[in-house]
Amino acid sequence: PDRQHAACLAIWGLAASPEGVSALDQIGAIPEVIAAVRRHSHDASMLRVSVGAVASLAAEGPGRAALVANDGVTHVAEAIAQHPEDAAVQREGCRAIWNLAFCDKGR
Repeated sequence: PDRQHAACLAIWGLAASPEGVSALDQIGAIPEVIAAVRRHSHDASMLRVSVGAVASLAAEGPGRAALVANDGVTHVAEAIAQHPEDAAVQREGCRAIWNLAFCDKGR
C-alpha cells in the first residue's frame, strides 16, 4: 500500500494538466487508479489519495472518458458510502463525481 499510496499521489499531481492526463491515459494509469480504489475500499487513508487522483483525472476530457469506461462512478460512490465519517474521502469523492458528471458517457 505504501507504493500505491505514493503512486496515487504522483498521479494526482500529474493530472493537474491536460498533458499529464493524456500521458497517464496513454500508459494505462487510469484503470490502475480505479483498481486501487476498488482494492483498498476498507482503507480510508488509501482512498483519500486514490479518490483524489480520480477527481483530478476527471477534470479533463480524456480522463473522464477512461474513468467512466472503467466504472469509476460506481467505485467512487462505493468509497463515499463506506466512509461517511471521513471528510477527505467525502470531499474528494464528491469532487470526482462532480467532474465525472461532465462526461456524456457518465450521464
